[in-house]
Amino acid sequence: TKNNLANYIGGGTIVSKDNTLTSEKGYYFTHTKDVAFKKNVVLVNPSYTMKSDTLVYNTKTKITHFLGPTTITSKQDFIYCEHGFYNTQTDFAQFYQNAYILTKKQKLKGDSLFYDKKKRTGRGYSHVSITDTSQNIIITGDYCFTSELNNLALVTGHAVLMQINKKD
Repeated sequence: TKNNLANYIGGGTIVSKDNTLTSEKGYYFTHTKDVAFKKNVVLVNPSYTMKSDTLVYNTKTKITHFLGPTTITSKQDFIYCEHGFYNTQTDFAQFYQNAYILTKKQKLKGDSLFYDKKKRTGRGYSHVSITDTSQNIIITGDYCFTSELNNLALVTGHAVLMQINKKD
């Protein structure tokens, strides 16, 4: 209590209304309301499961920052990145470093990805690509916007469309 820090090093579980988080190590900073988790971090929510090596979760804002290889798996999609944040209340996220979002029909990759899970929209910046398995096309460019609900993709900046046919 003197340092306003609580920790565990032999494994622990934190349970809130919608989230259950387990990890091998955890540190709680009372002044900032941040909880830092390390090693085999798993966050289970009714809508998704997040796995990471290092995760910082703010108990007040409900925003999760991941620092290291991270996956988020749900019925609708699979997300991978090595740095970013996820707002567990608004379902809005930003992903960096080898980031991609895989849905039933598309794979969206880019240096920076923004994803609104509720609106089912994504934005990608720099070295973006959309692979659409239902239409057998790959689109690359500098910027993209996708809307899964509207079945729409827009790519600009050095945009290239590649269509794959059965003979390829």
